[in-house]
Amino acid sequence: MRRTVLVSGVVSFIMAFAGTVAAQTFALPTLVEAQQAKLQAQMLSAVGASGADQVTVATRPAGDGLITVFDRNGDPALQAGAGGNPGGNVPAANISTFNVLAQPSTGQQGPIAQLGMAADNAPDANAPALTLNDRQGNARVFETVALDGTPSVELRDPNGTDRVRLSTGPGMQARVALLDNTSGASRINLNVGGPNGTNPASEGINLDDINGNELIRMGTGETGSQVRTTLRLSDQAEHPRIVLSVANDGTPSIQLLDANGNVTWTAQ
Repeated sequence: MRRTVLVSGVVSFIMAFAGTVAAQTFALPTLVEAQQAKLQAQMLSAVGASGADQVTVATRPAGDGLITVFDRNGDPALQAGAGGNPGGNVPAANISTFNVLAQPSTGQQGPIAQLGMAADNAPDANAPALTLNDRQGNARVFETVALDGTPSVELRDPNGTDRVRLSTGPGMQARVALLDNTSGASRINLNVGGPNGTNPASEGINLDDINGNELIRMGTGETGSQVRTTLRLSDQAEHPRIVLSVANDGTPSIQLLDANGNVTWTAQ
């Protein structure tokens, strides 16, 4: 009799446990499917008291994401996205941007400012960059750090042509360049550190023609030279033709040169 009761209790426990496992097995697919449906939604919205969207989280066709914050009038004010600029100008992988957008009441078009990766504005694609735009949406200030670590700031005209460029590197070099409004070539160049950034005694100013070819250079610390200061005037092919200099010992000199660099006349 005691054995029969014991067996009956064990059987009842096994049946109850099996029933619980079966119920959970049938319920789990429904729960998982519900979670997948939420995660796979193409857009989620946070709605304000007026019923208008205040924040949206959306996916892009290529699989990237976009977050948009709206102002009280329902206009987009901030956007953070991956996969290129919001608006699809540069739908590129690994390009992320944060945009401050103009409000319709200001009359400005497009982003006011953009912080992200320089996809189409710099020689180093994917370099971090900050762009400030005018009221027509044209980039006027462009700041970036190149992939080699060199920082630069560029001031642009409404056509997107660089007019002023400030940069440092390589090495100890620092440079300010005033650029041509048509070709973008350097016209006036202030620099220190030498061409390769390895000469701490070098500083100078270059005046160039419309194509960026050197016309006049006045500077100090010529590499490998005993000359302290130099004024050099060149022809259209950048050949030095007149050189005025003061040596380290204080001796002044004047040289006239031909197109091949041969001294034709000198005075000290």
